Amino acid sequence: ATTMGAVQRSRPRWRGWLVPAAMAFLSFALVTSLGLWAAARLSGGGDIPKELGGLALVRVEKGRDAVASIMGMHQGSFPLRDGWVAYYEQGATVWLGETGSETESQRLVQAMATAIAGGSTPFAPPQRMAVGGTTMFTTTDGKQSHFFYSTGTRIVWITVPPGGTVLFLRDAIRALR
Repeated sequence: ATTMGAVQRSRPRWRGWLVPAAMAFLSFALVTSLGLWAAARLSGGGDIPKELGGLALVRVEKGRDAVASIMGMHQGSFPLRDGWVAYYEQGATVWLGETGSETESQRLVQAMATAIAGGSTPFAPPQRMAVGGTTMFTTTDGKQSHFFYSTGTRIVWITVPPGGTVLFLRDAIRALR
């Protein structure tokens, strides 16, 4: 029973759909943001340095083309999600491949070192070294020096120009941290 003089309040119509609408909007915004973040992450690993060690960038392969180039140089399976290859003056090159996890990138780098040490490649057995706080492997094909390592979910292979330039290697490591 209603008492005399009491006013019965009705719920505003918008209240029933406000919370579901706000949740739908926030869900859409989150999914869109994650999608844009993933697209940016998988579009070649960020900015590719235009110059390293005084050597200018000549040409770039990104995405599927880069992954195909990287995969074409390996024996067996080499699972990459994305990558890029940057070609610089004087034959200097940086290959970057994106894996699914940090553990996977470390495992693949160790597998490359083991395969190269096995002698079925044109490279000398790799040696472990540290450059600027980054632990890596180094090898040679008789013409150029090569350095490879993992950083996070990425695998990096750096080929310095014939005759080598410490500046190219140093700049590449700094740029790819």
